[in-house]
Amino acid sequence: MKITIEIPSHFYESGWIDEDGNLLPPGPNKAREVLGAAKSDWKDFSFAMADIIESMLNEMANEYDKENAHLEKCYEL
Repeated sequence: MKITIEIPSHFYESGWIDEDGNLLPPGPNKAREVLGAAKSDWKDFSFAMADIIESMLNEMANEYDKENAHLEKCYEL
């Protein structure tokens, strides 16, 4: 099974605060920014990704149920 998800932009478009309290703008490498977010606040990142995956799986399951609703009727006969 393959699921394509969209990582929320706040994980790669937000700035960073350095040790001196200065706000650093996000860099152009979005993958590096996401890695930084995942490493610095891994709990928030992992829960956000789990919520996204759960939503996608629910959507896929509901779509499957809609597409195959006729099969249930056939098996009930």
